[in-house]
Amino acid sequence: MSKKNGAFVSIVTPFYNTAAFLPACIESVLAQSYQNFEYVLVDNQSTDGSGEIAQRYAESDSRIRTIRADTFRNQIANYNYALSQISSHSHYCKIVQADDWIFPDCIAWMVEVADRHPSIGLVSAYTLLGGKSAAVVGNAGLPYTHDGFFVGREIGRKQILDRYHFFGSPTSVMFKAAVIRERVPFYSELPFEDTIVCLEILRNWDFGFVYQVASYQRKDNDSITSRIRRFDPYLLIEKVAVTVAGGPGHLTPTEYRKAVNRRMDSYYRFLATCAIVGRDSEFWHYHRNALAELDIELRRKKIGVYVIRQVFDKLLNPKRTVEKAVEWVRHRRPA
Repeated sequence: MSKKNGAFVSIVTPFYNTAAFLPACIESVLAQSYQNFEYVLVDNQSTDGSGEIAQRYAESDSRIRTIRADTFRNQIANYNYALSQISSHSHYCKIVQADDWIFPDCIAWMVEVADRHPSIGLVSAYTLLGGKSAAVVGNAGLPYTHDGFFVGREIGRKQILDRYHFFGSPTSVMFKAAVIRERVPFYSELPFEDTIVCLEILRNWDFGFVYQVASYQRKDNDSITSRIRRFDPYLLIEKVAVTVAGGPGHLTPTEYRKAVNRRMDSYYRFLATCAIVGRDSEFWHYHRNALAELDIELRRKKIGVYVIRQVFDKLLNPKRTVEKAVEWVRHRRPA
């Protein structure tokens, strides 16, 4: 499929010191079957030659605009700055993270779904999550519909209550440009801001889905996401953040209160386990700050109560405790 006269799309890649991955990212965008786009490459003051790589591509393709940031920004601020640079004429906006890439029909598929329903503010698709181990398909779980249309609030409820993941990272979604322009800044400084922004958008807009694998996300590179993985953010803090910040507007007050209490109970049980095994100060610093962003205090006394509960549970159920210990040793033993 080759479209030259469809809706104008702004594709944006903010980057910082990603020279190892940036060429593959850029080439995946330039290989799109959908042709009516601009490509905005925003350099967050890279020092590894990434800026020069972007400039070389810009010299050979007039659709590329390169911008070097006037000052270094943190990741979220850099993404917000990059989004502020899109054309005033664009109808859709697609982020492609610098260490990821998109398949040739990604933009064409997403525009086709979004064009069917003007009320769609956000389009997602299956994504391939790759790394040192086998790749897996992400963003799964939606039932099939012939046009990929879903009511936004219903998707929000399903994501929060049923614990699905329909949005993935910024690389796997496309936004209506009007949604980008009406939110300044676009991303907040909350943990898991990329999921939360999607939930906030779906309070007022509907959702589109492409039943194809449209993007590839690297999982084992030295990104910020990879570096925080050792703090186990995905186990429970993600569910707490998504529920607390994304729940209003999708859940009734009673549902919201019950969901938050359930997530916090699971989260404190997790923290109690971490206290028992002796996680380091950096771990606690990360979780304390993540909760503070949600205006929630990390309560040491509450962790202590959950620790006592777990200790008593292990003492009163010795057989189960031994079985879990044996299972843990078995999984930890090298092959």
